[in-house]
Amino acid sequence: MIVSGIGTGIIYYPSTKNACLWFMDYNGIIIGILETMISLGSFLSALIGEKIINKEKKKSANNLYELGIAINIKNFLIVEVITVFIVLLLSFLLMFVKEETDNKKEIEKLAPIEMKNKADNHSNLSAASTGKKSYKKKLMVALKSKRLILFTIILVLTSQGPAMMFSLYRGIGEDKNIDTGTLQLIGSVNFIFECLSGIITGILCDYVDLKLLLLIICGVSTVIVSTYCLTFKNNHAFFWSTNLESFFNGGIFPYSDCYSMKVFGPEIYIELLSYISFISTFFIVAFSPLAFFIENKLKVKD
Repeated sequence: MIVSGIGTGIIYYPSTKNACLWFMDYNGIIIGILETMISLGSFLSALIGEKIINKEKKKSANNLYELGIAINIKNFLIVEVITVFIVLLLSFLLMFVKEETDNKKEIEKLAPIEMKNKADNHSNLSAASTGKKSYKKKLMVALKSKRLILFTIILVLTSQGPAMMFSLYRGIGEDKNIDTGTLQLIGSVNFIFECLSGIITGILCDYVDLKLLLLIICGVSTVIVSTYCLTFKNNHAFFWSTNLESFFNGGIFPYSDCYSMKVFGPEIYIELLSYISFISTFFIVAFSPLAFFIENKLKVKD
C-alpha cells in the first residue's frame, strides 16, 4: 500500500493535472473519466486475477486455500507487472505536457469560487496565482485558508463511517443471516456504482455549485451510514444501502480533485490533493482498530 501511494503521487496526480490544463473549462468531466477508468481497471484486474489464481473456482477450507492457488498469485503478479509496464510506456509516449499559464483570465476560470470569496484570503490567493509571490508562499496561504481547513475537516468526519461500513459489511451480513448470494452480488455490482459515481460527480462539478454538491454527497452518505442498521433484516435493503453508499462515498474522490483544481488553481493542485488524501487516510487508519474489534466480536458471537 505504501508503494501504491507513492505510485499514485508520481503517476496519477501529475497526469491528471496535465489533462486538466488541456481542458480547463471541463476539469470535472476529465477527472470523472479518470476516476471511472480507475474503478474499471480494478474490476478488470480482479477478473484477470480470478482466471489466473483460481480458474477452477476451488473453495477454501477454514478460510485457507490449497498451496497451488497460493503459488498462482506469483504468476498473476508477473502478469500485472508486465501489463503496467506496457501501459506506462505507451502513456509516456502519448503524453504531451501543457505548460501552465499565468494569464489572469485563465486562473479565474480555474478558481471562480475562491476569487469571489472576499473574506477567505482572496487577495493573497489571487496574488499568489498570478506569480507575484513565491511557490512556498502560495502553498502556505492555501494551507491556512479557511476553505481548505473546513473541507478537510468535512472529509475526515464523513469518511470514517463509510470506511467502517465497507470493512464490515460482509461480516455483518453473515452475522445477520443476509443471503450469501446477496453478499457476493454486492461485491460484483459495487464497481458499477463506483464507475457511475466517478463520471457523474465529475460532470456535476462543472455545472453545479460546489458547496451544494458537497452538501448532497456528504449528507446522503451520512444518512445511509446512520440508518444502515435498519437494513440488516432485509436482503434487498441491505444490498441497495451498501451499494448506494459506495456511489455517494465514491463521489468524494473526484470531488476532492475538482475542488483542489477549481478553487486553488493547477499550480499547487498536486500538493493540496496529496495533503487532503494523507489526512483522510491517516484518520481512517486510526479508526481501523475499532473495525477490527467489532469484526472479532461478530466472530466470537458465532
